[in-house]
Amino acid sequence: MNCRLLLGLLAFLCCLAAQAQDTNRGIVIRAEDGKGLLTFDPKTGIATYSGRLIVEYGQSVLNADIVQVDKDTGEAFATGNVILQSEGGRLWRGDKLSYNFKTKVIAGDTFRAGQPPYFVSGTNLITDPTNHTYVATNAYFTSDDNAQPNYRWHGALPHAATLRRIQRAQVLVHPSAMEGGAHVVMEAILCGTPVLASRISGNVGMLGRDYRGYFEPGDAAGLAALLQRLRDDPAMLQGLCAQCDQRSPLFEPAREQATLNNVIAQLLETSRERP
Repeated sequence: MNCRLLLGLLAFLCCLAAQAQDTNRGIVIRAEDGKGLLTFDPKTGIATYSGRLIVEYGQSVLNADIVQVDKDTGEAFATGNVILQSEGGRLWRGDKLSYNFKTKVIAGDTFRAGQPPYFVSGTNLITDPTNHTYVATNAYFTSDDNAQPNYRWHGALPHAATLRRIQRAQVLVHPSAMEGGAHVVMEAILCGTPVLASRISGNVGMLGRDYRGYFEPGDAAGLAALLQRLRDDPAMLQGLCAQCDQRSPLFEPAREQATLNNVIAQLLETSRERP
């Protein structure tokens, strides 16, 4: 190690010590195998470590093949099998990730992250620690840490866009604990999409008592079992489609209008008969 590099390293370590004194938290950087390589640029104040490293600062732990640390800003740029455990237990994974140990701001390209029981993956991640928000594009949200999660959160969508997704779906899940006749159940049936529904009076009234796609309200395991059966048993999916097709005439707009008019007429007739 030459004299200039040694002086640069000492300056960097002194800066880290000063930061630790200000924050009561010191940055600890070490190689997993004890054979990490350090280069330091005294002009920029950036130290670059390579060789599967662990960077610890308070409750945050950054693990990567290569890490660059800015002594002044606290910014760390990590590449290669990056794993970041940030404060609060959230776990972030990616090939490239930027993390500021001072501001707690995270930014990255392709990433996976989570805090059990929820996980998310996507691209172009930006976090805002001031209001605890995360912004990403092409993001997937799932309850299982899976590289290709099967649950995707789209957020609020226009009604027409929602109908198109219902039409393309293999099944619609309606897990309400208390509700009357849900409009979305009617829409799914009219779109030709079968429904898995909680066994509440509103759903039973729409789908019929003998419908085979019920699960008990709040029974996540029962819903999961139904979804697995639909995945593994094409005959069950076809059966639910057939049952929904039988109910679909009940929800045709003309049929609903005629039924409503009939109810109103009966009520009016009853009121006239009363003395």
